[in-house]
Amino acid sequence: MEYVQPVLGIANCLGTPACKYLQYLRKLNDYVRNFKRMRDELNCKMEDIELQLKAELLRPPGKIPKKGVENWLKAVKEMIKEAQVVENKVTGDISVVLATRSWLMKRLEK
Repeated sequence: MEYVQPVLGIANCLGTPACKYLQYLRKLNDYVRNFKRMRDELNCKMEDIELQLKAELLRPPGKIPKKGVENWLKAVKEMIKEAQVVENKVTGDISVVLATRSWLMKRLEK
């Protein structure tokens, strides 16, 4: 009986982080699927804006793109590059250690 309290104390300390960790592992496929869907939607929006921008620049008198549009496009391209790196880590290496998968899950969720 004297060992029950310390064991329960340790279980309580580890319980919440361990449950969250296991939740990430169980939901990996959902996270990856949602991640890819959101990345694809962002990529489509970026391509639509780039096409619209090119069309506007060809019309007389050629409009000048706003800095906000250029900055947005630059930021989106960086996000898509980072998304590709994360996706490669998730899908490319089956032998990824559990700690790395948990980190990747957190990145996907973000």
